[in-house]
Amino acid sequence: SGANLSGADLSGADLSGAEGLLSAINFLDANFERTTDGYIVFKTFGGQYVPPSSWKIECGSVITETVNSDRCTECGSGINVAPLAWVKRDYKGDVWKCLIRWEWIAGVIVPYMTDGKIRCERVELVEIVK
Repeated sequence: SGANLSGADLSGADLSGAEGLLSAINFLDANFERTTDGYIVFKTFGGQYVPPSSWKIECGSVITETVNSDRCTECGSGINVAPLAWVKRDYKGDVWKCLIRWEWIAGVIVPYMTDGKIRCERVELVEIVK
């Protein structure tokens, strides 16, 4: 209790029975809008990495990426998305409103030590935020 684990490598740790770990369900509900179709999340492109050439960055496009499912890894492969305020604070350029459909929720990873972003396997690009 109260330990600062930032920077700790917990990839081989057995966390069964651990208390105080971030609940993925609670984090999603507290930070993202729920709609009848799924969660609304936000993303920018090209801020740190060049998007894969297979991604079509346009309204209605569905993009996919292999996601690192290790919740102990703060920043890993996958489509990194975040709440709107986090994206606007940390990145410049166009911000996309995206949808994670309910049927894709199994591909969502919320890292234990998230700084606000999550990663997922699949999102639909809805529109550029004005």
